[in-house]
Amino acid sequence: MSGNKPLFKIPLNKNEMNGAPPSVGGEGVARPPREKKNLKKSKNKKQNIFFNLIERNDMKFSKGYKVVLNSQFGGFGLSKDAVSMLNDRFDLDIDSDYGYVDNDDFGIKDDNMDAYRMDHRLISVVQDLGMDKASGQYAALRVVKVPDEVVDVHGWHISDYDGCESVHQDHWVG
Repeated sequence: MSGNKPLFKIPLNKNEMNGAPPSVGGEGVARPPREKKNLKKSKNKKQNIFFNLIERNDMKFSKGYKVVLNSQFGGFGLSKDAVSMLNDRFDLDIDSDYGYVDNDDFGIKDDNMDAYRMDHRLISVVQDLGMDKASGQYAALRVVKVPDEVVDVHGWHISDYDGCESVHQDHWVG
């Protein structure tokens, strides 16, 4: 076995770690090569400033849009405690046996089938109970912020891979 090559190369000097996360000895977030030239450290060295106009510095969160996502493989689902709190607080009629909800359960009429995930009632219950108590059997729910422009201008949707979800901006070809 001594003749086998290693599966990965361990960097020997600091220059080989440019852009790697601090947890592995680097100096910051890895950026694609085309964006490295647009990167400048701010004076307090706690925040990177990006000159690319579509970078995250341009995203505004002033309206406080939030969405509930599942962060583990399995699928979105509410616990019985979360469903009963929704029913009690907001006079809803959601079946607590399953923990699966949709727009109809919240009285939402929208083309976006995930619109209920941004409903203030659902968000408040998940935040009040906490991630562990609000999550169903195969879920780990979390509340994430969504930039104003994504909601107001572009639109959004939830994408998942085997139940692990992320929110995405809608794109179109025209």
